[in-house]
Amino acid sequence: MNQDPSQQVDRVTVLVFKDHLAARVFHIPVRWIPQLGIIAGSLILFSIVTSVLALRYYHLASSTESLVGPVGPPLVTSTSSNPGRSSPTAVALTDQNEAQTPQANLPNESDLKSGAQAKPLFGTLFTALSADDPTAPIPSATSLPIAIKNPRFSWQNDSLQFRFALQYTKTDRGSQQGKIIVLARGPSMLLTYPAGAFNSAGQTPLIDFQKGEFFSVSHYREGSATFEPLPSKDSLQELEVLILSKSGSLLLHQSFPLKPEQAAQEDS
Repeated sequence: MNQDPSQQVDRVTVLVFKDHLAARVFHIPVRWIPQLGIIAGSLILFSIVTSVLALRYYHLASSTESLVGPVGPPLVTSTSSNPGRSSPTAVALTDQNEAQTPQANLPNESDLKSGAQAKPLFGTLFTALSADDPTAPIPSATSLPIAIKNPRFSWQNDSLQFRFALQYTKTDRGSQQGKIIVLARGPSMLLTYPAGAFNSAGQTPLIDFQKGEFFSVSHYREGSATFEPLPSKDSLQELEVLILSKSGSLLLHQSFPLKPEQAAQEDS
């Protein structure tokens, strides 16, 4: 006999048997079953979302730490005021241009010979390159632990590229740090590398040594400077390399005429 739908049972009876014990009967309302399914599904979805977010933030934190790195003061090398000495306990600063041997010449490069020293550094515009005595003489090249090697240049359309190497010449396993500034001179042009190394108008020193390119050399250190754009190849006639200490004292000043005939005249 069919049961009236209005009188249908709204619960599920569960009968549990165990061993020889008396059977137990549980009555579960039917409406609980979908509610329990919804609760279980919500818990599973919540667990999946929290796991995905935790993995995402973990990867972001790992990437940030690798990019930022440890925060702390930079290593500073204590260099003796005597350019011919280097402290054996000094911590060498890294230089990405440090190499074991100079790079080979490119096919379109020409070697440069050192010319007679121009003397602009003792004029009014070039005085007080550092806080040291500006009238102090430049150290003898033979007393310095560094030397300029393999200077060469090449023209590429309207740009001039100048390359050279700094060599640490002593065998004391030391190093020399300082700043590099390259000047390019012409009849009506004076350029500098790095760009912006000139002081603003009205300041007595023409060059701000602190804007020079940092170097640290214990073997060979490659250097390069590019000057562009230039109206013609006759715009520049001479290149000058200024090697300064970290305090701005001029250690080495060497000029390189761009034309062989000019170098020959200066040598004679």
